[in-house]
Amino acid sequence: MAGVYLCDTVGDGTSPSSAYRPAVPTGTEFAVMMLHPPSASACIVSPDDTLTGPGIILLVTGTTWADLRAQGRSQTVPGNARNKVDAWCTAHGFAPLPAGAVQWVDAILFVCQQVNPAASLDLSYLGPPE
Repeated sequence: MAGVYLCDTVGDGTSPSSAYRPAVPTGTEFAVMMLHPPSASACIVSPDDTLTGPGIILLVTGTTWADLRAQGRSQTVPGNARNKVDAWCTAHGFAPLPAGAVQWVDAILFVCQQVNPAASLDLSYLGPPE
């Protein structure tokens, strides 16, 4: 199953071996929707919805990439998840979710577009074409 995550970043950006990158387990497949080294934060999509670790927050999942996008558009952000996203945003220097960010897609894009205005669940790609 695919998942969208908020996570911390690692690396100091001084060489290819220490490049800025999401702090996810080694070998994880992912695409970056937003990477912000100054705040040590990222938002990624991955074909693996079981990633865990310090600073990793799973937002929404789907059985396929198309299903994940559909879930993002149809599922509202529950109150406890909104609190987690707001706390993560505040801890990383971003604005918390506005009241209008009701669906997951709105919340994800609000977070990502604070750094990457081109972030889109429609443009991100993971795995073979569906």
